[in-house]
Amino acid sequence: MGLVRLSLFCAVAALAACATAPGSRYSRYYARNGAYRAPGPPQDPWGPYITEAATRFAVPQEWVRAVIQQESGGHEYLDGQPITSSAGAMGLMQLMPQTYADMQDQNGLGPDPYEPHDNILAGTAYIRQMYDRYGAPGFLAAYNAGPQRLDDYLQTGRQLPNETVNYLASVTPNLGSSVALSGPLAAYGADTQLVSATPTPLPVAMAAATQP
Repeated sequence: MGLVRLSLFCAVAALAACATAPGSRYSRYYARNGAYRAPGPPQDPWGPYITEAATRFAVPQEWVRAVIQQESGGHEYLDGQPITSSAGAMGLMQLMPQTYADMQDQNGLGPDPYEPHDNILAGTAYIRQMYDRYGAPGFLAAYNAGPQRLDDYLQTGRQLPNETVNYLASVTPNLGSSVALSGPLAAYGADTQLVSATPTPLPVAMAAATQP
């Protein structure tokens, strides 16, 4: 999963306010794409979508928020264009095209990977899949580097990419303490986070809705 490295001059709340301000460089895009408008208040613009996705896929909201913050800072656009990494990862949760296509097919999502609602649903679905496979914070390493690369690390001890190591160090402490960390990557957690010998089972995710 490509990590977009941005020079962020606004907090997420400030960006949401700027995006709809008269004369904003984002205003023309918002005028053409009303469906992309953030559904929540300026202080939590993506909150309704995050709540929906976390409920549907039975993962803590903190996880979704932490990944969005790391991947895009909550920004939809960079220089007036939908945010895309140099590797081709797309949208708020920076999903690679094949990952979005897989989540779209499995969960009845729409065709636009940049549409915030479906991007958050797809990213959260992928988080849940990677958690079920690797636990926490292993799902972060799989999200960033891909499951094959994480399998290589777990099976052979081959060092993870520096980007993934930095990703783990940055995001793991923000996962909260509602679910215990486990596995060799738990060392990236904060002292206040619980650690268990095995991953904690999460509730069963809701059935996928069909796309109209």
